[in-house]
Amino acid sequence: MSNQAPLAVGTGMTPRSDDRLWYLTSSVLTVLIGVFGVAISLRMIFGSKISLSISSLLPLVGLHLSSDGLSGLFDLITSIVAITAGIYVYPYLAHSRSPRTTAAFIPLFVMTMLLVPMASSYYDFLFFWEAMALVSAVLVLANHTKTEALKAGMWYIFMSQVGFAMILGSLAYLSAHSPTGLLIGGSGALKGIPTLTKNIIFVFSFFGFASKSGQLPLHSWLPKAHPEAPTPVSALMSAAMVNLGIYGIIRVDIKGLGPAPIWWGVLIITIGATTAVYSALHSLVSSDIKRLLAWSTGENMGIVICALGTFEVLKSAHNLNIAQVALAGAILQLMGHSLFKSLGFISAGSVIASAGTRSLDSMGGIIHRNPISAVGFSIAALGATGLPLGAGFVGEWLLLQSLIHTLPTRSTVLNVLMPSAVGLLALTFGLAVAAMTKAFGVGMLSRPRSRGAAESAETPPWEAFTISIATLLCIGFSFNPAFVSKIVRSASQATLGVRTKGSVSILSHITLRGVGGSISPLNLGLSVVIGAILFASITEWRIRKKSRQLDVPLWACGSSQPSSKMQYNAVAFAQPLERIFNLVVATQESLGTEHADSDMLILQSASYERSNSDIFETRFFPVVARAMSNLSRLVQKGHSGKIRNYLIYGAIGFIIVLVVAR
Repeated sequence: MSNQAPLAVGTGMTPRSDDRLWYLTSSVLTVLIGVFGVAISLRMIFGSKISLSISSLLPLVGLHLSSDGLSGLFDLITSIVAITAGIYVYPYLAHSRSPRTTAAFIPLFVMTMLLVPMASSYYDFLFFWEAMALVSAVLVLANHTKTEALKAGMWYIFMSQVGFAMILGSLAYLSAHSPTGLLIGGSGALKGIPTLTKNIIFVFSFFGFASKSGQLPLHSWLPKAHPEAPTPVSALMSAAMVNLGIYGIIRVDIKGLGPAPIWWGVLIITIGATTAVYSALHSLVSSDIKRLLAWSTGENMGIVICALGTFEVLKSAHNLNIAQVALAGAILQLMGHSLFKSLGFISAGSVIASAGTRSLDSMGGIIHRNPISAVGFSIAALGATGLPLGAGFVGEWLLLQSLIHTLPTRSTVLNVLMPSAVGLLALTFGLAVAAMTKAFGVGMLSRPRSRGAAESAETPPWEAFTISIATLLCIGFSFNPAFVSKIVRSASQATLGVRTKGSVSILSHITLRGVGGSISPLNLGLSVVIGAILFASITEWRIRKKSRQLDVPLWACGSSQPSSKMQYNAVAFAQPLERIFNLVVATQESLGTEHADSDMLILQSASYERSNSDIFETRFFPVVARAMSNLSRLVQKGHSGKIRNYLIYGAIGFIIVLVVAR
């Protein structure tokens, strides 16, 4: 992962009028699809069941759509993100002069994402899932003439197909053993599956769905694809598409497979917490603003996965009250992340367009030249930290409450796992605070570090309107999550399969029934804001009262005039923690020097290069690749060219199909 971040936008030249029509049509269609999705999803959430069957639309089995509260939740999130990203589509595409293919595929991408949670049968789900993957791959490859974009697209396609293969195998078996073939409303028909088979299906389907959410070890596509994709696509992928991996885990693994052993939840917690810490570390050391946000997505999805694992463990241990707290935390974290991450990418895209760079080390002073984008990014960064006033606070608070209030059991694994998860999440929150402080402090504050940053202009009105809407949504969710209480209740009841009173009351105060915990985000937020204003006012008054103006020469370490290069940059900010966790972030540094004399006493110039690498990409995947290569050589030996051998292979395959589909 190099520090050098190429500009992710185009030349900025004025596009032709026919291209503008394509861009405007794409933007309008995306927004309209989002508005329609909001209307439909709210009907799903508030009890109106939507069902559609067209036997002739898709081959073999036709098209079957259905819905429940869980479908409504994910479609609502996708629709809201689509509206904000859709408004931003036109100014971005017009500025970057994107190809028409990008304009055409963005509305199609949103449509496929909306259809995935509504797919009623296994076949429809697989069809729309793969359609979503292929359409998004085309969008990631929008700038395929760039080497980095082409590599990112290839990584994304490879990881998508690996995950799809796992999901396909699992759902094919479930479909074969389901008399109805229904994914929504047909889970009761899956009883009687052998325990070993059920465990295998869980492992394959879980890792297949988790790969779409950027979870270890199939996460490498995420920090590669998101930075190289067009910014509206990055917002859609990071704030909406990754959520559908969570949907698959809930729909198939938690709800569809029925009662589960505790070790399923233990595995889910382990993967989620490990991914959260690992992604937060890489977010901290990233100097590319879009790559930093991409790693932050992996971190937040890890937190959601951890909450789902906690729910599964507590449900298996028959502690349903606290389990519902964890589930509510997962849902609220999912919603909050979608709001602040879409705002983060849109604000970052505006900054990149005005400053001409993605590198934090080349930014600075943005808040004075582009205040709307800087303020929008600050709200998004606050949400990503999980601190009070941020959109990610309530969900993370509920998750910690569910972990802390877990009752002691006879299981040594659980008695060790839950406190360990609390520790890992605390580390994750601390790293996230450091990463977002670096991103905002180095990128938006301080002095400009490049000519592009110094000459950056104010956000155009259309982009400012988009950022303002996304900012208001984040602030509203942060201060008063009560307006989503019915959404959380509907999705929770759809997941549990029964109507419950609920262990979490989300009103002006969030109250945990049976635990005694409560918090008021609105009161807490107002207290913090008022306290901050009073502190700043008193500090300013004391400084003005006691200050004296001194006119003396400034000592600048021997330099006649301090320059912007003397500021802390993103690399320097992260260096202390980077050295502590060097085994994880795998930093490589090189220093090159040129001397003006043959005795190498007078230094003429020096160059410094630094990069971080993904240890899974450099150490884990090469081992897998070698194993696959050795396996392929063994398979190649079976290609004898003799017909009788191929007949035997066909017979064996036929017998396997009969056994699986019996």
